[in-house]
Amino acid sequence: MPTLAQQSGPKFIAARAMLLTALLLVCRASDSQTVTEHPYLEGHEINSDTCLKCHPDKEEGKIVHTALDVLCENCHQVASDKVARKTRITLQAKGGELCGKCHETEQQQVVHAPYAAGECLLCHEPHTSNFPGLLRAEQDTLCGSCHQANHPSVSVDEAAQRVTLLGRQSYSLELFKSAPKLGTFRPRPGVPVSTHPVTGRDPRKADGEFKCSTCHNPHTSRADQLLRMPTKGESASENLCLGCHTGARFLHQKTVAHSDCSTCHSVHAAQSSKTPEGVFHLVQGQPGLCLKCHDVAAEPIQKAHLNQPVASNRCTECHNPHGSERARLIK
Repeated sequence: MPTLAQQSGPKFIAARAMLLTALLLVCRASDSQTVTEHPYLEGHEINSDTCLKCHPDKEEGKIVHTALDVLCENCHQVASDKVARKTRITLQAKGGELCGKCHETEQQQVVHAPYAAGECLLCHEPHTSNFPGLLRAEQDTLCGSCHQANHPSVSVDEAAQRVTLLGRQSYSLELFKSAPKLGTFRPRPGVPVSTHPVTGRDPRKADGEFKCSTCHNPHTSRADQLLRMPTKGESASENLCLGCHTGARFLHQKTVAHSDCSTCHSVHAAQSSKTPEGVFHLVQGQPGLCLKCHDVAAEPIQKAHLNQPVASNRCTECHNPHGSERARLIK
């Protein structure tokens, strides 16, 4: 008896088309499914060319996973049952274990929760994508789906304790809630958080684009908040912030050498952009911020600010907080 792939005629063609369409819809419904049933195939029919005849979309897109240049069987295991006249497709492994067969696992102190859980498909398409890195969406949108409150692409199922992101991927509600939220979603492009830009031109590169991964490593890092490097130090080679924010000749020892930029600044702080605190991403307004380190009652400060209401003024009216040609950081 000929196989389904060998049968011909209008009835067989129509039946095969209906069956394959239904199976394709099932496969597309959730990438988390590890087992799917396909029309029966003989051993010699099991190859990438046969797969792509029914799944042409798996190699259509601006960016195609290089694994498709090898064999579908590198990720998928195929078993045909002659008695049941069915072919079952399963993944060679699950989640990060499968991806780790080709992609080297990153080992650093700070690990992104989805990466630690092996949820690679939460962020990446397995076959093709219109976005670099096989991302499921434009980077701001993708990151914002977890890290912004009330994002429109998020659907929460409290009963199942699951959350659906970007209309497709299901994720643990507990892990989703544990992700730091940077503020309420804003539809205006390029401003998903407060005032620090996350899109546009990277000032360090002539043709570079500024995005979340400019500052953050999406998988693992040795620095807090998955930053690409710490925010402390006196040079751009050791301080992430100084890669863009240059020009200070004398660094304020209290904020840079002995601590870090985050002592005074919070990039994603939800301050009003109409205030100095918002413009400069300060964690607190002046002079309260300065007085966290500088004791207003100390004799040197009292002498230097004789008859001046230090506790109620803006210190930066007279002082440059980062560096100056003059002593005491005087402007």
